[in-house]
Amino acid sequence: MSCIIEFSESGTQFEFCTRDHKQKIFISMLMRYSKMDIPHLACILDVPADKLQNVHHGKGFLVGKPAEELTQLFLVCFGE
Repeated sequence: MSCIIEFSESGTQFEFCTRDHKQKIFISMLMRYSKMDIPHLACILDVPADKLQNVHHGKGFLVGKPAEELTQLFLVCFGE
């Protein structure tokens, strides 16, 4: 499943996916630049830390609300 967000002012498109390697990249970027670790992110997303660790290692993916919240958190941190 994939979705595209378009920012009308700039015409910029941002494509994201609710699974596969893009969630892994989102988690890596959040950990690197926001100084959050897996347990902190897991708490924010309300998922078990071991599940989020598996996503970070490419061994699964988030679905539903946690996937949407991960994308929203990424956009909040890097949207400007």
